[in-house]
Amino acid sequence: MLKCSKVFLFLFVLLCAILLSLQGCDISQEQTPANSYSLPPATEPPISTRLAISHAPKVGETADLTFTIKVNSFTEQTKERLAKSRAWVEFVWVNTQGSYSEAKYGLPVPLEQVLVSGNLNWAGDAFEAREIGLSSTVRLPREGIWIIYGYLSGENWNQPQESRMAIAVTKDTAAIMGTEEFRSGPLAYLGNFPYGQAGRGTLSELHPVIMELDISKAPRVGEEAILTCRISSLHDVSNFSTELRFFRRRKDNSILTITPASLLVNGVAEREFNLQANETVEFSATIKFPEEGDWWIYAEGISEEDRTNHTGGYADNLRMTITGEKSFFSWQERQIAKPVSFNWLPIILAIIALCVIGGVLFYILKMRKHRTSA
Repeated sequence: MLKCSKVFLFLFVLLCAILLSLQGCDISQEQTPANSYSLPPATEPPISTRLAISHAPKVGETADLTFTIKVNSFTEQTKERLAKSRAWVEFVWVNTQGSYSEAKYGLPVPLEQVLVSGNLNWAGDAFEAREIGLSSTVRLPREGIWIIYGYLSGENWNQPQESRMAIAVTKDTAAIMGTEEFRSGPLAYLGNFPYGQAGRGTLSELHPVIMELDISKAPRVGEEAILTCRISSLHDVSNFSTELRFFRRRKDNSILTITPASLLVNGVAEREFNLQANETVEFSATIKFPEEGDWWIYAEGISEEDRTNHTGGYADNLRMTITGEKSFFSWQERQIAKPVSFNWLPIILAIIALCVIGGVLFYILKMRKHRTSA
């Protein structure tokens, strides 16, 4: 019996060792190849540009702004490109309390409205100068998002080299967007939408119809707002049908369809037009959101010909987060927890090991009983 206990103890220790070794290994994780390597650090670009500001100023405060251009390459090609060059700074203001179109495009602001002192324009031979610094004191006069662009251009350049920064500004606080201070501060919700960065659509044979959805503001719960849809066409189009559709995002990220009648104060969700070439048609409706949440408005249009040929239509959409205190464009993306995958391999191996142990013990006991009877 003592010999049997020793065998059992040995097999039990072996089983524990197997389970512990499996627990320490993540077989689902990809192993790094033996011949893997890290990429070398990127080299400096031939020309570098950098915008910097002393701090994020609140409305009416002043701050020191610098735009620095540095030449890092001294080849003949760089010399030729920079022989007749120009550097300058531009300001764009985005109204975060205005319409959706204002939020998308922003408005250029004349330099005299923000410049307190200094100079933000330069022209000359940047190659000979090697390093150029434009310095000024600026004041941002109103609330919103201020996008500052620093440009460097040369003769026959297709487009200027650009640096940019965006500052969210209110009367009480301000933050440079993209920084940790911004992401953890009270204006972080403004980072959910690309304010002032949309490009205006241009009619072409590739885009013969452009639909643009707009709303007068991101309204709070119970407030009315004017929803507008503008449609432009490169060609004459008859029987062009449009429809407004409304959705709300649930907490589990699923999308709930909302009937237009529950949101529209006046106006209709469906219309039909005859479009004239290079002219804009628009229609409006008054909308009111009855409860808080993430709302999605979708406008789609299709001509009778496209519907017959199954060639698809045209669309635009906008998203808003609506609350009782403040509302804003777009949503904050939610991370949905993924179900935890369970690794069954250790359990399967443990069952196999227990079966082996049981079989060995059964065999030992049977042999011992046989010897005793003999």
